[in-house]
Amino acid sequence: MEKAKSGEELRLEKTVEDVRQVLALAQEGRTVKEIARSLGLEEQYVYDIQVTAQGFREDDEIAVAHMMCM
Repeated sequence: MEKAKSGEELRLEKTVEDVRQVLALAQEGRTVKEIARSLGLEEQYVYDIQVTAQGFREDDEIAVAHMMCM
């Protein structure tokens, strides 16, 4: 039987998915406002993901998600 995931684990999984989607749309040249609207996210959250992702040389969504959860 699988162990139930904690709130922290669920939050991290959701954040990883948000980071993947935001970075993919940003790669297409979409603006923060367009990304936020299409994903149903707050503009500041989208902006924060993009700024945090700039600190990593590789596209490491999990590392970015960990930083966003801090």
